[in-house]
Amino acid sequence: MIRVAPSLLAVALLGAHAHTARALFPSPIATRALLASTTVDALPVTNCDDHGSGSLRDAFARALSGDVIDLRDLTCNRISLQSEIIDPTEAVDVMLVGSHNITIARESPAAPARLIHHTSTSSSSQLTIQGLTLSDGVTADGLGGACVYSAGDLVVLSSVVSGCEVRSTQPTLLGGALRAQHALRIYDSQITDSGISTTSASSNIRGGGAAGYTMHVSGSYIGRNHLTSPNTDVTHVSIGGGLYTRQLSMIGSTVANNDAHMGGGLGLSGLAKYSRDCQVVNSTISGNTAESAGGIYAGVLLHSIQVYNSTIAYNTAPDGAGARLNTPNVTLVSSIVSANSGGDLSGGNSVVIAGSHNLIGVSQITLPSDTIVSSEPKLGPLSTYHSELPAHPPLTFSRAIDHGINPLSLQSDEQNNLRDQGEATDIGAVEFQDKIFKGIFEIEQ
Repeated sequence: MIRVAPSLLAVALLGAHAHTARALFPSPIATRALLASTTVDALPVTNCDDHGSGSLRDAFARALSGDVIDLRDLTCNRISLQSEIIDPTEAVDVMLVGSHNITIARESPAAPARLIHHTSTSSSSQLTIQGLTLSDGVTADGLGGACVYSAGDLVVLSSVVSGCEVRSTQPTLLGGALRAQHALRIYDSQITDSGISTTSASSNIRGGGAAGYTMHVSGSYIGRNHLTSPNTDVTHVSIGGGLYTRQLSMIGSTVANNDAHMGGGLGLSGLAKYSRDCQVVNSTISGNTAESAGGIYAGVLLHSIQVYNSTIAYNTAPDGAGARLNTPNVTLVSSIVSANSGGDLSGGNSVVIAGSHNLIGVSQITLPSDTIVSSEPKLGPLSTYHSELPAHPPLTFSRAIDHGINPLSLQSDEQNNLRDQGEATDIGAVEFQDKIFKGIFEIEQ
């Protein structure tokens, strides 16, 4: 399971730009949501049956607000569901905790079924999922979230969510694997191989991997998710193959190999009434594909997007392959936006990029005066190397080495290497290492 240095988020909060980071990065969730305490009364799940006494469905039916549904003592490792589990509306705040070896999945070839439906619409409503694998949920309704739908907040911690599909004729659909009506928080998790498909000719589908009104992503991998629809005109589009949200804080995460009509990796857009900020820190956006904005789409109604110490590379789109930035307030600091197929940056006429110490290839937008302009960043292939999160390390003679800055005082890079090495910080998500590891091979650089 993916792990990130516990201090990473705190460091970002306490860095030189703490006034900015605090507004965008939420404080750590309560201890109860990080680890089910032995002092908390729990509803134990004692078997892997679909229903009946001791089953997961039975525990949800009995859950009240504040309860922990505990799967850690199960001796079986797979719960196959014949239909979705719908919790009672009075279960406002519920936590589902496993021991990393338990899978909750749709029973195949059963009829399409979402796995879990959290129904409470209370202002304090939250479903927390920890230490579990969720897979193969399928739904055709308009709510989205084929593995998990929450009418309130949703927290996914140290879990794997994979193979979840929304397949519908409805025109508006959000969240292939996960959907939260309010806040979605993803920590140390993987959201993969999921998506939304619709046959509607007037479709607006968003968030192949996940969608939430606001979103925080930390130490996670979002990969190989998709949006598929028959319509690709400018008024009916699919946005955000990996993630879709109106307010994003992302740190130490990788978004790779996702696909959509617009914003293959990240789809970020706001409403004029609720203008929001988005921030990407210590993260990699790579290998995503789209008809416009391969890596990131930032809509005109966002208040701002800020990218610090990150790498946006090897994405593909005819326009803005790295990012299409329509929001007028853009900050790029110590980041790589290069080697994307179809141009690296595009945007509206009013867009102004603030920041410094970047390495950028082909841009339609005026860049800060100190930008290193290069379409050959000399990066290693996307791989985990000695980490568990895939990224692109700079190779020998890369101009990214020792030409960056660390304004947030980050202690670690995305792959948990010491952030400040050599003469100066390196540009991008990962620091140069004299030795990098790929599988069992040690590569001397």
